[in-house]
Amino acid sequence: MSETLRAALAVFDDAVLETLANKGLVRRAAKDVEAGKADVRSMAGDSAIVVIDGETVGIDAAGPAKARCTCPAKDVCRHRIAAVMALRTPLPASEPEQTPTGPAPTSPSVITAPDPLAELLAVDLEAVAKWTGKAALRAALELIEGMTPAVQSEGAALVVQMFGHPDVRYLAGLGLDGMLSKATAAKRKVLHAAAVLAVRRLHGLDIAAIAAPPASDDASPEPRDRRFHASVRLALEDAAGMALAQAPLVLEERLFELSVSSRADRLPRLAGMLREISALVHAKRRHDFTLVPFQLLSQIATAYALNDALDQDAPPEELADLQGEVRQKYSPSGPLTLHGLGADFWQTKAGARGVTGYFYASELGRVTTLSHARGSRHDATFDPVNAYTSEPVWSAAPLQTLLRSRIKLDGVSLSPDGRLSAAGDVKATIEPAVPVRAEALAWSVTSHDWEHLERTLQRRFNGALTGSIGAGSAILLAPAGHARVTFNATTQEHTWPIADPSGRWIGLSLRHGDADEMTAARMQRLSSLADVSLILVLPRLDGDKINLIPVSVIAATPSEPKQRLFLLQRDGRGYEQPSLSMRLAWMAQLAKKPHAAAPVIATLNPLIAASPGRLALLSLADALMGLAELGGRPLDPSQRRLFAFTAEKLSRYGLTGIATSVTHLAQTEPGIAVSRAAFLRCVHLVDRARAMTRHLPWLAI
Repeated sequence: MSETLRAALAVFDDAVLETLANKGLVRRAAKDVEAGKADVRSMAGDSAIVVIDGETVGIDAAGPAKARCTCPAKDVCRHRIAAVMALRTPLPASEPEQTPTGPAPTSPSVITAPDPLAELLAVDLEAVAKWTGKAALRAALELIEGMTPAVQSEGAALVVQMFGHPDVRYLAGLGLDGMLSKATAAKRKVLHAAAVLAVRRLHGLDIAAIAAPPASDDASPEPRDRRFHASVRLALEDAAGMALAQAPLVLEERLFELSVSSRADRLPRLAGMLREISALVHAKRRHDFTLVPFQLLSQIATAYALNDALDQDAPPEELADLQGEVRQKYSPSGPLTLHGLGADFWQTKAGARGVTGYFYASELGRVTTLSHARGSRHDATFDPVNAYTSEPVWSAAPLQTLLRSRIKLDGVSLSPDGRLSAAGDVKATIEPAVPVRAEALAWSVTSHDWEHLERTLQRRFNGALTGSIGAGSAILLAPAGHARVTFNATTQEHTWPIADPSGRWIGLSLRHGDADEMTAARMQRLSSLADVSLILVLPRLDGDKINLIPVSVIAATPSEPKQRLFLLQRDGRGYEQPSLSMRLAWMAQLAKKPHAAAPVIATLNPLIAASPGRLALLSLADALMGLAELGGRPLDPSQRRLFAFTAEKLSRYGLTGIATSVTHLAQTEPGIAVSRAAFLRCVHLVDRARAMTRHLPWLAI
């Protein structure tokens, strides 16, 4: 038997074979070999012919995936697996040593066991990019964003574990094409490329050249690919009829394949939407309770509208906006002055965790961020709290100190979405300081008028096809007053009422399941006795409501009479309960301050801001959801009457464009399914209109 073939097939141990097939098939193949049903008929160079239970297998060093078998099975069958078992033997390096009986050979005959990790790390980045393809490479980079894999060696295979995804095995000697996983065919190459890049980054090798490719000299949009847009259009129309009714795997795979095809190379915005819809279809099929069904329908409709827009004649600059950025790159920002605002400790469903600090950059007039993060539960050495308190940034100080400072930076790089780079030769000068309310009121990120804030956030979350909505950007609030936190046992939500100078009240929200007890307790204590200057919040969508999640507070308390930064998730001092006399004296002192956001005694309740137009849109959204969940079947008479009645109401409220679209649905011929194109356009119109009616959580005394 050829030593080269024996060495090549030795990497296919039982664990690898189970990845190619399944455990049951491997057991059946092993029994065939034990029963003597495997007969090696011939060996020719690095290939062999093996007959197993009447079927003939031709196999070479590429292993069972590339082998040929006379049985009708399309995938790796038990005969191919049995052929490997019959041919493979332990590597010579693991065989018992034998006492030599003759003269020493002139050249070594023992095959050294290969090192799959060294081989993977030696793979050329350009080869990875060429093997993956641009669109699939972009998806791989998205997948490893903030992720740290767990890596272990199993014989001649390197196993890469990435939370939420099948394990990937890199087999020594077989290169990129020889990598194995249980990933579906559509996602396999993306997952395998992600594993290679993640392992390289884990071992300190730079992937910047592939992560941020140089910009092309020709920035003009490419000519439209009519066939590609037609394929996307058809897939999204099928998604409108199947995603909410059945959520089939074939639809999930089809959308993902379109997103990573070569034709999606220059359409990163559309490709990203298709991948997100594919992930939402996956969540729907797995009955993920966190999935909001209308979010899936909305994404399908938005992608449909974007695909149509890309397929139309448009000015080059508008077409470039529709296509989107290939990847955000860090670039030098020039000197910056940063003011610490707060930090958020977070963890995603996929297992990524970390801490993000927020800073106001005076020269830019915007909030910037700095993060310590890991993307995997497997990295037990990473502790966000320890990183926050102990890991120096820019060789200056840990995040805990930076947040309570005014920082002057020179040489720092910044991404378009405001992320500060912790790498590079950065000069940092820090001095202890907290933002002053009077100064912060002049910042563009500070709001003290809740109606203006609502309009700003409506524009931010409007779902436009072009531009970035910046939904993750933090906002600084300067309340004129506040009341004590209340807890709603039904919704399991803590609400902190805050007022603007005009006496309008909104509630900051903290869900019981999203925070530990101490976070809620700190917010409760500050609401009852603090002299509040500023509050850092993160805006988040909750249906038609825009929730404001408090992160940090700049305030004074009886035990900390000077204004300081309180992190709701971390700080332990300054919350002490004062004595009754001390509290009375403190409250009397606050009452004398003309511009203090002191606590007030008030009982506030949610104010339902529901105009007739908004209620009509909500009713229509429910009706459209019902139609999607029925798989796009023909309208029954009651549905036809409902759509006609809704169209009439919308027309009375001045929403004539949506009314016309709904009328078109209502007038579909009996017994004929609603046009999916018309249906998706109606969903998109409703979604855009609802975006402009989203509201803050208003409260009333």
